[in-house]
Amino acid sequence: MKKSHIASLQFMVNSCFANFFNTRSKVVIEECQFYFNFSPVSDQVTKRTQKFLIKYENSDNILCTTYIVIIIY
Repeated sequence: MKKSHIASLQFMVNSCFANFFNTRSKVVIEECQFYFNFSPVSDQVTKRTQKFLIKYENSDNILCTTYIVIIIY
């Protein structure tokens, strides 16, 4: 994902938290996200990408394994 897309999603999430808690303070919004165990969008994208790549690498699909072999060598 492009950084601009991630930034847009994070802005949307921050706006939602701002509306839920009726605040515009960035510090309060970040604390609310922390206490609700809501990771930043960039962290979530990274985790999901890693999870996908692990599943892709461990796949029994011939196309996936062929592509991995081509990349490695």
